[in-house]
Amino acid sequence: MKILTPFFLFFFLLLLLTPSTAYQSSYYIPVDNIAVDCGGISAFTDTGDRKWTGDVATNFSPSEPPNTVNKSMVKSSNSNTNNDPLYKTVRLSRSPFPYSFPVTPGPKFIRLYFLPENFDEFHRFDAFFTVQAAQFTLLKNFRASLVADFSNKSFIAREFCIHVPGQASKLNITFTPSLDSYAFVNGIEVVSMPENLYYSPVKQGRTTPVIGNNIALELYHRKNLGGEDVLPSQDSGMYRNWDGSNLYITTKQVIPIQNDSVSINYTTTTPNFTATDSVYQSAIILGTNRTLNSKQNFSLKLPVDFGFNYLVRLHFCQIHMDRFQEKERIFTVFINNRNIAVVDIDSVNTPFYKDYNVPMATGNTPFILLDLHPLPSESFDVILNGYEVFKQSNGTNLAVPNPVVALAPEVKRVAKNSNATAIIAGVCSSMGFAILVSIVGFVVIWKQSKKKTKKRKKKKKTREDNWLPERRCRIFTFKEICKATDNFSKEREIKVHRGLSVIYKGIFEDEGDLTVAIKRLKDLPESNVGEQEFVREIEVLSEIRHLNLVSLIGYCLENQEMFIVYEFMVNGTFRDHLYGSA
Repeated sequence: MKILTPFFLFFFLLLLLTPSTAYQSSYYIPVDNIAVDCGGISAFTDTGDRKWTGDVATNFSPSEPPNTVNKSMVKSSNSNTNNDPLYKTVRLSRSPFPYSFPVTPGPKFIRLYFLPENFDEFHRFDAFFTVQAAQFTLLKNFRASLVADFSNKSFIAREFCIHVPGQASKLNITFTPSLDSYAFVNGIEVVSMPENLYYSPVKQGRTTPVIGNNIALELYHRKNLGGEDVLPSQDSGMYRNWDGSNLYITTKQVIPIQNDSVSINYTTTTPNFTATDSVYQSAIILGTNRTLNSKQNFSLKLPVDFGFNYLVRLHFCQIHMDRFQEKERIFTVFINNRNIAVVDIDSVNTPFYKDYNVPMATGNTPFILLDLHPLPSESFDVILNGYEVFKQSNGTNLAVPNPVVALAPEVKRVAKNSNATAIIAGVCSSMGFAILVSIVGFVVIWKQSKKKTKKRKKKKKTREDNWLPERRCRIFTFKEICKATDNFSKEREIKVHRGLSVIYKGIFEDEGDLTVAIKRLKDLPESNVGEQEFVREIEVLSEIRHLNLVSLIGYCLENQEMFIVYEFMVNGTFRDHLYGSA
């Protein structure tokens, strides 16, 4: 018996130690783990060894009513630039098509994947639709081609979080095209998450922001600072993607640190599913120069949209590095130039995170400004391992207008009497000469055609339709324009510009109250200024899809009237950005 005593004592101690480390033993395993290849006939396994199931003749097929006139169809991709099998097929339709997924109650990730391209009679620019999940509107009047072009990416991936109530057993996701348009989707994910990962019911008594079950979230940023990209297959069980780039860092000199060999000591308040090991094994610091550090911040400038609150999560972990002594770090967190909190880190390899609620109702620039300023301590330094930024829903809405991005910093604000053509040529100098030649040719054609068509009856299309880019933007009827502007009501006037044009706020009620800006141009016979401006703006904005140019929706050329329809800009028109609002 005396011989066996040490043996039993060893296992007794092992059992005592097991509960304290159980939360480190394995990553989270989602209860619901759905990955659908929309338009796919068979299943495939991606490079991360995840299985995607096709939605053709499977349990994940759209549940369309039997009497649907235009049922959804599947198409094969024509793209040779994207080899991801997820984008090789697509489901699209000119009628609404809903998916119904069997799920358990609780919080879920919803991820949507789009590759806008031409499919036979379905032109990429004609995709214009709304996406709803349960009671939440995720995307509204979404034009995937604009979003992809503006971001300089061939595909679009969007991530959302919603909470499925306890009485629900299904999650419905519906794609609804706008009038004379179609909706499409290449892939859908529905993945469970731990109850307390992002959602924080009031009953927990937390002092951090409360994300109730009635709020939906949309991911805007998720970064792994100082390290590499963390692919979905490398995440802590929920297939999140962590971007390893230094995009949005505005501090000139920072030091990335990384130690993949350290063991991260997770805790009950920061369990191992919070973020993957790679996030806490790398970081950005300012360095060892105390004098320099005392005069600078570690700063980030994060683009967002106005009109929402944001959940900002900062990940911290002081990791062991031979180059740098593990000294206490104390620093202040500023968000939008407001002193938010003081962070004190004195333990090594022990991660934690801080959540902050950031309102962005209005402002001058659509950015969250994050600054970490070192305070006197042993190190006089800061550290940040990663961050996540989520937009919070307003009621049941998460949707924003299609992107209209402000002028790039290198494009200077010009005086009122500056020439708009010169500005555009400055932004697109490589195309300036070609555009100028095209404009001259188009103006000549316009003048010749107009003389022959002045006596034509109302609503008859003019010959200019032959050159106007009908495949790149929408052609509106005069009747639609009148209805959208309430017959050019004075209450809808936004601005009158030098007697040459009037800009109206237009609302297309038949398309989910789509709000636009409508410019009505006047033609001055002695100068043809109205015609020139119409030709120039239509051609340039339809041919050049650029971050610095306003988003064109369409035009109307009818009843000897000229209208240009743009995305509605809450903070002013494109001309306001060029000339000032005065």
